[in-house]
Amino acid sequence: MLMEISFNPEEHVNSYTALFSGKQVTLDSLRRFIDTENRFGTHTDKKYIQQYGQLFRTLRDNLIVPNYEKFNLLPVFEELAALMRRSGTVLPPNPQGRQIIDGFKNSYDSNEPYWKLQLLRMETVLSSFCAEADRNYFLNKVLLLRSVDCFRSLEEVRLFAQCLRMLFPTPTEFMTAALKIFTPDYAKRGITEFKAGLMWITEISWTLAYKEAKEHMMLMDSWISIFHECIRLKNDEAVFYMHFPLSHVYLNNCHTQPEFKEFNDRVEIPFSDYIQQNMDRWNIKPVTKQNEKKRIGFVYDRLAGSSPVKLLLSLLHYMKNEPYELFVYDMAYIEKAVSRKEYIDEVLSAGAKYVNNHELTDSANGHYYSHFEKNKALRKKVIEDEIDVLIVTSNKSQAAFLCATRTAPQQIFWDHGNHEYDVAGLDSRICHFDDGYRNGFEFQRFDLKMLPKYLNEDEQMKKAAAAEIKKNLPPHSVVLGSIGRIMKLSDEYMEMVADILKANPDTIYLACGDGPIEEKKAKARALGVADRFIFTGWADAHVYGHVIDIYLNTFPLVGGESVNEFVSKGENKYVVTLY
Repeated sequence: MLMEISFNPEEHVNSYTALFSGKQVTLDSLRRFIDTENRFGTHTDKKYIQQYGQLFRTLRDNLIVPNYEKFNLLPVFEELAALMRRSGTVLPPNPQGRQIIDGFKNSYDSNEPYWKLQLLRMETVLSSFCAEADRNYFLNKVLLLRSVDCFRSLEEVRLFAQCLRMLFPTPTEFMTAALKIFTPDYAKRGITEFKAGLMWITEISWTLAYKEAKEHMMLMDSWISIFHECIRLKNDEAVFYMHFPLSHVYLNNCHTQPEFKEFNDRVEIPFSDYIQQNMDRWNIKPVTKQNEKKRIGFVYDRLAGSSPVKLLLSLLHYMKNEPYELFVYDMAYIEKAVSRKEYIDEVLSAGAKYVNNHELTDSANGHYYSHFEKNKALRKKVIEDEIDVLIVTSNKSQAAFLCATRTAPQQIFWDHGNHEYDVAGLDSRICHFDDGYRNGFEFQRFDLKMLPKYLNEDEQMKKAAAAEIKKNLPPHSVVLGSIGRIMKLSDEYMEMVADILKANPDTIYLACGDGPIEEKKAKARALGVADRFIFTGWADAHVYGHVIDIYLNTFPLVGGESVNEFVSKGENKYVVTLY
């Protein structure tokens, strides 16, 4: 039995006010104060608003204003500012603080990007304690900076993501502020500023601050309007660059084929049309010659440990002795992650040639490289390699560009789940599975089994890891679960799982995968099953395939190769489809 901790709010406030009035304030004492407030939340109780008003005024006058030049204290200052904002406290003016804020604004333009960001952050802290912080001003300034110039370490990036969450506590608040920036006039920005604002969303907001939160979809209508305005302006680099954040955010939030079709209609088809309408201006001619070399090229966004990549490697192995020359073109989307060496080695060991798209173009400018030039460089290489059959697999810009410009005599889309993908220049569609979905497109279905070494990688080691995980689960429980992107856990699916858990008290559910976990946790709490609906974060399917007893297939977007990986773990593995 846990001991109840005694806590006297008034004594707490008074003791810290006295401490902060002295000269012996330490970083540890500030941390203890912040931790206590986050635990008990007394600062949000209006009964104590006067006491907290005095406490925060003491903090401002004795600590924050006198130490405004100590940027190493920014993270703790930002946490204090967040507490004060949540308390609803309004402090009387501090003339010195106001002067410092004005000085920051006057000196802003003369500083390097790194220091501009520090000035903006400290200015926002001071504004919070001297008046209401202008969050729109902060965001407007930040989104003009190149994020790559603003940080010196990954830890600084993490701390800034924390800063965003404290300034905009919910993703809705952040997206609402961002929408004021992403207006149609955004298309007229210089290309560096144009890319910078979008990179803050994809690299900081999406990846760290509000991890893959569905609220990012609030930006889509504005982003698509900007995309179409760039098309109207014939701003080639902006059009090609913007395809990545659009597809990355939108498609990772898709659950259903109608959602895929909506993206195709609003983005892919206009993009494909733009490419075809401007081929003469770019001096690009379609390939008309039928090659006789029997060369097949596969185009992938990157070679990671995903099921589509393992299926490709399996297919290359099966085709090793066929009379074909095989090529794998890695789009190398460094914005996501670099390809893994072991998979590149697997391509080479299967006898295929490997081409890294990023190495074909000028990559000296980091993430600010030209997407348009990268697309053209890949097309040039495919033509030089005299590819006879080109197989594209994803919604990245290169797929549409290669197909729309007719880069190979035969161009095929290999469907891995998006059945509605449709751009100019596709001659046929193939698919290695059949989930029963039908539309107006004809698919050539074929059987493809993943190599046993991928289905059963390091089996004994995986079993041992699974056994360790099971030790920390409730004993004698039937473990239900799924493996894949957390975004696939639709509200309807989670409601069905909750009904199963409530009807079967001896069950727990493991949500294995990465994505907007906090959002899904909130849904589990609302359904009353938070204690038995467990989120693991990123999960190795070959480990959790041994942990889960019954796989509950997601819907409406069903599981991919992870289902086959689960079934491969033994005879007593069951998959249940709930719809």
